[in-house]
Amino acid sequence: MNLSLFGPPPLVAVEPRRLPLLSTTAAAKYRRCPRLYFFEQVLRVRPRYIPAPLRFGLTMHAGLEAWMRGGCDLEAALNAIESAEADPFERARAHALMMGYHVRWKASPLKVLHVEVRADGPLMNPATGAPSTTRGFTCRLDGVVEYEGRPWIIEHKTTSSDLDDHLYWSAVRLSAQVGDYLEGAKALGIEPAGVIYDVLHTPGHRPLVQNRKNERNEMPDEFEARVCKDIAKAPGEYYVRRHEVRLVDELREAAADLWATHKDIQRAERSGVWPRNTGACRVGRHLCAFVPVCTGTSTLDNKALYERREA
Repeated sequence: MNLSLFGPPPLVAVEPRRLPLLSTTAAAKYRRCPRLYFFEQVLRVRPRYIPAPLRFGLTMHAGLEAWMRGGCDLEAALNAIESAEADPFERARAHALMMGYHVRWKASPLKVLHVEVRADGPLMNPATGAPSTTRGFTCRLDGVVEYEGRPWIIEHKTTSSDLDDHLYWSAVRLSAQVGDYLEGAKALGIEPAGVIYDVLHTPGHRPLVQNRKNERNEMPDEFEARVCKDIAKAPGEYYVRRHEVRLVDELREAAADLWATHKDIQRAERSGVWPRNTGACRVGRHLCAFVPVCTGTSTLDNKALYERREA
């Protein structure tokens, strides 16, 4: 895999004047639950506890970024994982997944052009073609690569779903992120062919504990070796890359969705009403971190659960 980086500094689109920015992540949070958006984006309160799947995803993201920046540098990737906030067995699982990823994709024909690039630009009204005068748009791209002579956005994902799960890929097909990323790339002067979803299946292995079958608890290095062995047997179950493209009509619909979200946020800002979406209180096997606040059993001032940030 040719991972030579461009010489110039990372691309950042220049706005004609500074406006508050609506990010892809923030828009998704509002669609999921306006009250969640209010807590995190307006009041700038974050939960202290990060669920294990999200924590593992962040750990792997750090490793993948280091791997791409270093030109298939496995050692840099493993060091980044080692520095992440994770328990020893989470790191062992991430090490195993990263080593398998290196074997799987080190000879890939992708050429990395940019890594972790932020794209700021105007938020466009699709009906009039005019930009918003109150809010801009921003997104962060995991990377931009060249494939068969065309630029593509690359998006890393970790999932506990099977990689042939049609429900997972149906959700990807409907994801507003793809359209947002394509628009963000245009703000950088890049016309990508689409988005390459680089998906890693999170190993479901658990450390062995002492019982009738095991004389003692499994150590992290033993656990890592066992996960590596299983990944090597069936790498196709753990790594897949799919190319997602969008037709013009689909891009228009994605732009209309983003604009509608922007207008909904404006109305909530004017009215001060941020309704709860009780259908989004459960996220996988976990409850939303703000359920204690919404149910009145705690407050945002509970420093054991929440922290306030400047940005």
